[in-house]
Amino acid sequence: MHNSNLLYEFIHQYTSGQDKYYVTIDEIQYVDGFEDLLNSLKNKGCDVYITGSNSKMLSADISTALRGQSIEIRMQTLSFSEFYSYVRGDKNEVFNTYLLYGGFPYFATEKNSEFKVRYVNMLHDTVETKDIIERYGIRNPDIFNAVYNFLCSNIGSSISAKKISDALRSNGYKTITPDIIGNYLTWFCESFLFSKVYRYDIKENEYLKHRINIMLRI
Repeated sequence: MHNSNLLYEFIHQYTSGQDKYYVTIDEIQYVDGFEDLLNSLKNKGCDVYITGSNSKMLSADISTALRGQSIEIRMQTLSFSEFYSYVRGDKNEVFNTYLLYGGFPYFATEKNSEFKVRYVNMLHDTVETKDIIERYGIRNPDIFNAVYNFLCSNIGSSISAKKISDALRSNGYKTITPDIIGNYLTWFCESFLFSKVYRYDIKENEYLKHRINIMLRI
């Protein structure tokens, strides 16, 4: 049901009483005009839970649509302890698997290594292509992919937009600038592909914002 008015009428049939109603809507980005729908349900007194794909919207879009009257619940991948509770067996071997493939629940149940690699590639392609390149209209995917590969090769290292720019320019990417890199870093993190980890200077008691560590989420 893609029409927000029709969906509202459908929900209204089951939420017209005085009781407290809990409404769950999956993949809300496919509903045209979902912002008005959410505000109508909020004004109706419903407790609404929604999910959405990053390729169509980000959590910030929901917060804007609800004018700050929403709470974001981020579902992280499995921690190692959670992952191990499913897999069991030799802990060192399981930990190596966890480091290699990540903490998505699929990897806790799938035994075939080839299928795991395909799944990782699918996640990467979906997030990179749909969530970032298409969403932001990136015109030079080659440079974008070069930045991605650089980040993957420097996981846990202190980096900056200028450091990445200098490294890529020395390898022939002459049009790259720190501003472009800064945008890419922001979009990577907004799409939950990477996370920024800021260094903490105990002596000065402040974050060193000019250098960050980057961590791959997938």
